[in-house]
Amino acid sequence: MHSDASTLIPIVRQLLASGRAAHLAELMAGDSPFNSRSPQNYPPLPVNREEQIDLVYTARMAWEHVSFIARFGNQASSVTSDQRHYCSYPEYFERWLGHGCTGLLLADVQGYL
Repeated sequence: MHSDASTLIPIVRQLLASGRAAHLAELMAGDSPFNSRSPQNYPPLPVNREEQIDLVYTARMAWEHVSFIARFGNQASSVTSDQRHYCSYPEYFERWLGHGCTGLLLADVQGYL
């Protein structure tokens, strides 16, 4: 977990609570104009391959969760729309927070705010 995580995590939670999930998803994906594209966004991967896969997969699924909330809100855990089924993944989101918000920098989020 990086050193800014204790400051970043409450801000991330507040972004979701205040209806800014779409902006958070853009920041997480690197698609926001506030994303610095700094190599610090991607900390060194663990040496263990299984841990690497878990870290990357958890970040991806956290993005899926935030994208779901941006599109459908946080009142449902699954939605069928246009003959497709969508799910939220709060457990991956919580794991991603526990990893320190891998791929997201405090400075980028502060730039957005």
